[in-house]
Amino acid sequence: MPRLPLRRALALFLGAFALFALTAQRGLGWGDSGEFQYRILTLGAEGILSGCDSFATAHPLYVAVCKIFCSTPFHVTLVSAFFGALAVALFYLLSRNLPLAALFALAHGLWWLSTVSEVYTMSLCFFAAELLALRRFEEKGSVGALLALAALNGLHLEIHNFALLALPVYAWVVFRRSRPCVLLAAVVVWILAASFWLWCLVTLGPANVLWGRYGAQVLSLKPILPAAVLLN
Repeated sequence: MPRLPLRRALALFLGAFALFALTAQRGLGWGDSGEFQYRILTLGAEGILSGCDSFATAHPLYVAVCKIFCSTPFHVTLVSAFFGALAVALFYLLSRNLPLAALFALAHGLWWLSTVSEVYTMSLCFFAAELLALRRFEEKGSVGALLALAALNGLHLEIHNFALLALPVYAWVVFRRSRPCVLLAAVVVWILAASFWLWCLVTLGPANVLWGRYGAQVLSLKPILPAAVLLN
């Protein structure tokens, strides 16, 4: 890859990270954000699935990364800022459009999620990296890019089940363009990367892993608020 795009991507990352860090929440958050901070900072012998009712709400890779690098609530928030800024840099490498990437960094959703303790910027970062690997595979037929795509998607499942939505598209592209031996290698890499998710799927059950105790809300089968509240 030419040096200029990489330099621009680095500049975007540093600028976005500075913006997100300066505007980030400093203390203990509310709702899911505060729950993440509490779980991460008090995590003990129970393991990375402790403190939540299901695997679907545990987001184990996110919790593990934060546990390694964080010792205060603000540090946990900075993890969101880091991956949000990295997603901006990856978006630029995908689009090669500097103004568009800068506007992406200023988008309300990304900016907000990069200033609180949440899993979504990390998930977005993995998704952008997957798209980069997929594009390289389609353009160059690179086996390395295919294996990277398989590894990234498998690890993404340890962050958020959103990774499942892209999997059929990846499979369709790969089946069309891969030799059987390469395809087998990609499947093995994906299984290894997603091994913890797959193990939990078998031992805890699909409902626990896919949607936990709030499946009807995830599937939009019931309102989050009571009908009386919505009508008023």
